[in-house]
Amino acid sequence: MIVLIDFGNSYCKWVQIVDGYWQHVHSFAYDRTDQLNNCLQHLPLTEAEQIHIVSVLGAAFDEQLSQAINKPEAVHFHQSQTAAHGILLGYRQPASYGVDRYATLVAAHQHFAGHKIIVDCGTAITVDVLQQDGQHLGGIILPGVDTMCASLAMCTSGLAHTEPSADINLFADNSADAIHSGAVLTASYGLQGVIKDIQRHLGRATLIFTGGGRHKILGFDRPGTLSRPHLVLEGLFIMAGGESAQVPTASDDI
Repeated sequence: MIVLIDFGNSYCKWVQIVDGYWQHVHSFAYDRTDQLNNCLQHLPLTEAEQIHIVSVLGAAFDEQLSQAINKPEAVHFHQSQTAAHGILLGYRQPASYGVDRYATLVAAHQHFAGHKIIVDCGTAITVDVLQQDGQHLGGIILPGVDTMCASLAMCTSGLAHTEPSADINLFADNSADAIHSGAVLTASYGLQGVIKDIQRHLGRATLIFTGGGRHKILGFDRPGTLSRPHLVLEGLFIMAGGESAQVPTASDDI
């Protein structure tokens, strides 16, 4: 049994792969003050023959996790690479390029022809551009919707975080809805402008949305746009040496 784990800034996603088939993808939020204990109680590591991990939580956490799992022959932490898996990374300092972003490049290059624009929506929203030959052109990072809302609550007085309604309203009549609507519209319209500028430069390209926050972006599911909720795990599987797997559909989303 192979276990793939993606440690993001706010959530951990993991999946077991048995005989080339993905089981249900799981997700849980973790508190940074108690990351390790929280993570270990969720993960099915005892019977795993291989444990492949991408993590953005830093070397100290990775070392603690490796020691806690205590299966050195089974645990593999993956990193971004300058030239591997058909990808030529466009970052000046590859070590500073998040391995979760790198995994999406690997998956997109493996599964889709032509140029690709990859939008990963989470705590941060990243946009990466990948040419059909595997040359990564770079990308941008902007705050995610929840991060924008939390920042306003933290940096202003009288705007404490409260739960907004689900609707987006240009004429919100309370602060919670006004903040939420403003963040969603800022992220959505900002991405639309960025994507149009990239397309003018690149020409025809496949637009791929991934990440648990993509539902908050207006138009993420419009015709011609692909939704791949588990693109990081798909890339990690390839990085781990996998060639093909029965990947869950969007109905298995988290």
